[in-house]
This record gives sequence, structure tokens and C-alpha cells, in this order.
Amino acid sequence: MLEKGVVPGAHLIHKAVSNRFFELVAETLDDKRIQIDGLRLLDLVRAHEINASYNLQNRLLAAWKGRQLPGTVVEYLVEMKHAGVSLSKWAYRSIVVACERSDPEFALTVCNEMEGSGIQLYREAYNAALGIRLQLGMHNAAHELFMKRVDHAVAPNSRTYSIMIRVYSFSGQHEKTIAIFETMRGHPFEPDHIDYHHAIRSCIMIQRVEYAVKLYRDASQAKLPLPASTYVILSRACERVGWKSLANKFEME
Repeated sequence: MLEKGVVPGAHLIHKAVSNRFFELVAETLDDKRIQIDGLRLLDLVRAHEINASYNLQNRLLAAWKGRQLPGTVVEYLVEMKHAGVSLSKWAYRSIVVACERSDPEFALTVCNEMEGSGIQLYREAYNAALGIRLQLGMHNAAHELFMKRVDHAVAPNSRTYSIMIRVYSFSGQHEKTIAIFETMRGHPFEPDHIDYHHAIRSCIMIQRVEYAVKLYRDASQAKLPLPASTYVILSRACERVGWKSLANKFEME
């Protein structure tokens, strides 16, 4: 069939028979072959006028062993969705992860469909859903989703905390920014230089300059080069409280 195409009248074969046949083919082929011919196999399935079963969809995704999906695979999943094919939970999550940065509005729509269908996000898609809301400036919605993490069976990881640090910082919730930063370190996960920037900025915004300087020293000890803007705000804050030598030190950084 891959060489010659579907014979006329193939759509008249009993759908259950066709579906089982294609599932057996997918189970038999190894990952490399699925990576090469998986989409063509789905074309054949649809030429028999049946929808790709959840097992077929998941076999295609499993062939990539958790690696980033090729754009052609994501596009195919999206096209199937637009064609009215019922997608597996794994396929839904894969679309959300793949479209987080390239098309956050569409990814948000898919997230909302998943939530309406009671589909759990799990960690990678959950973090993508948080990141989508951060990109779109939906800070309250990101906070609400973060508070529902138990419903999605998610234990936060470093990316979860990093996203929420940015959410609270960008929305001016500086006490929460510092609290989530400290929670992150307490698990323990290592904050990156941007996490430190937002924590230091939030400390300065609520007049906790001494703690901001402590966080700077922690970042230095961890050998994390902070953004230039961090040193600017540290220098100005130290200048305001009369710490001239520290202000000059940060100005020279």
C-alpha cells in the first residue's frame, strides 16, 4: 500500500477490520520505520475512511522517545484536529508543548479544550500551559492553574517555579515572587540568573535592600552572571539607603 496506494473500494472493508490491521502494522514496525513512514501510514488509515485510533496516534508519538517532535508531525496532528478527528490525550499534550512559543493563542485554545474534556496536563504540558499564560499576560490565570497543580497530578519542577517567579514579578506581586523563589530553593532546585534577577528586583521594590544584596552574593557564589539591569537597580537601591561603597561596586559591574 505504501508503494502503490490504496486499492479502490478499500473504504468498504469493515472499519473494525481495517483499524485492527493498521494497529497490528504499527505494533510490528520499529521506531525508526515509524519515524520515516508513520505519517504515510496515517494517510492510508484515512484513505480507508477511518480515523486514526488513539493507539495509532500514540504509537507514532512513542517512536520519538520523548524528543522534540518534528514540525511535520505536529502539523499533521493539528490538521487531524481541524478535520474533526478525536485526538488522544498524548496528542493533545504534544500540540500544547509544541505550540507554546510558536502559537500561544492556539495552544491556549487546545488547553481549554483539554480542561473541558477533563484531560490532565501532566508536567511537560502543564508547564507549557503556564508558559502560554505568562506569554499572553494572563497572570491571574497562570496563578489559578498553579494552584490546581494537584488536580493535574503535577509535582512542580525548576521550570514550574521559574515561570511562576516571572508571573508574580511581572504582575507586581513582589512578596509572592520572593516566596516562590525561596520555595524553589528549598526543594531544592537551582534558580537561574533570571530567577535571581526577578527576586532581587522584587526585594528592592518592597524596600528589602539588605536581602537583595544577600541574593546577589548567593548568585555570585553560584557563579551566575546576572543581567546588567540587575546591577543598575542594585546600585540605585544602595545609593538611596546610603550604602555608597556598595552602590559604586554595583555601578562598576
